[in-house]
Amino acid sequence: MRKLVGIGACVGFALLLGGCSEQAKKDVAAQTKSGLEKAGKAVQEAGAGAGKAIQEAGAGADKAIQETGAGAGKVADAATKAAVAAKANISAAAIKASEALGEQFTKATEQASKSLQNVKGGEELVQKLSAVIPSLQQTLAGITDKESAQKALPKLEVLEDTVSKLSGQFNQLPENAKKTVGELIQKGTSTLQPLVESVLALPAVQAIRPKLEAIMTQLKGLKG
Repeated sequence: MRKLVGIGACVGFALLLGGCSEQAKKDVAAQTKSGLEKAGKAVQEAGAGAGKAIQEAGAGADKAIQETGAGAGKVADAATKAAVAAKANISAAAIKASEALGEQFTKATEQASKSLQNVKGGEELVQKLSAVIPSLQQTLAGITDKESAQKALPKLEVLEDTVSKLSGQFNQLPENAKKTVGELIQKGTSTLQPLVESVLALPAVQAIRPKLEAIMTQLKGLKG
């Protein structure tokens, strides 16, 4: 048989026909060895690439976790600082309200009571209001978080009911008496307003918002 040309042809018929030359066989062996070496190198490179990719992915994951943790820490720090600032604002407003509701408010209450001595229900109404407004101040001064707000809720409900009843008494007064009582209430509510705003600024006290706003609205509505 005529000798086939090329190494590829020799490979196909080498075992069956034995027609390949020794040189061709050597070339086939060399080519096969080279191919295996390249394949092995490719596998090694692929493995190294995979290992590098895994390492980079792990490093990226670690970095992401660290950054997330740092971000959470910053949020927590900011929340803590905000809570501290809120408590400080409430404390300052409560102190100012307490001072304003002290001697000055007491004198205004005494003057209103005297001027309404001969008005049916007038003096009694003034005395009740002089107790309600300081009581509201003390209740608000103790609200600094969700837990304290929940504890204050029953007290606010009582105050709301009391103010609602006082509104009925107020409406029965003569116009001049209403003006006197209204001026006294205006002094009290204007003193409490900064404290009310500080408390309502807390994010965790929304449960008391309806009650507190209802109380302030009713008080401010008592004017001549």
